Amino acid sequence: MTEAQFASRLARAAHRGGWRPALLALDARLARLPHWAERIGRHPLIRRSPTTIYHWAQGAAVARSYIADIGKTAVYLLPVSAWIAIAPYAERGVNRDRLLEVLAAFVSEDVSIEQLEATLRETFGEDEDNSTDGRLPVFICGRDPLPAGAAVVCLPGPAEDWEGKYLRVRVAR
Repeated sequence: MTEAQFASRLARAAHRGGWRPALLALDARLARLPHWAERIGRHPLIRRSPTTIYHWAQGAAVARSYIADIGKTAVYLLPVSAWIAIAPYAERGVNRDRLLEVLAAFVSEDVSIEQLEATLRETFGEDEDNSTDGRLPVFICGRDPLPAGAAVVCLPGPAEDWEGKYLRVRVAR
C-alpha cells in the first residue's frame, strides 16, 4: 500500500465506519507504513488512541483468519470488538472449533462483549505464566492489571512486531 492509497482509504474508512477502519489498520500494519496507528487515530472522524488502533488491526487479522472456516459474511457480521476479545486466545493456539462454539453462543444469545470476555476467560483461562521467557513479565494493555509500583516499558505496535527481538533497557533511579 502506498502513502496515496493509505490517505484515500483513510478518508473512505473514516466516513463509512464499520469494519473499514480496522481493515485499513491491518493493511497498513502489514504494509509497514510509518506511524499508521497514530495517523488513523488522529483522523477527526475516528479519534482513537494508537493502542485502540493496534487492537483493531489485531482483531481484523484474527477475523480474516476465520473467513475460510465460517465465510466472509459471518465474520463481518460480528463486531470488531468480538474479534479483539478472541485474538489473545486465537494467538495462544486455542482450538478454533471451540472458539467458534463460544462465538456462536455470543451471536445466538445476544450477549455483551464483557460477557463474551468473561466466557472466554472461564472457558480457556488466562495465560498461566504471563511471561515471555521467565525473565520479564508481559502485560497486555487493556487486558491485564498492572501490579502496584511496577516498572513498565511500553513498546509501540503489536506484540508480534517485537517477538524474538532483544531490547536493552537502562533503569534510571
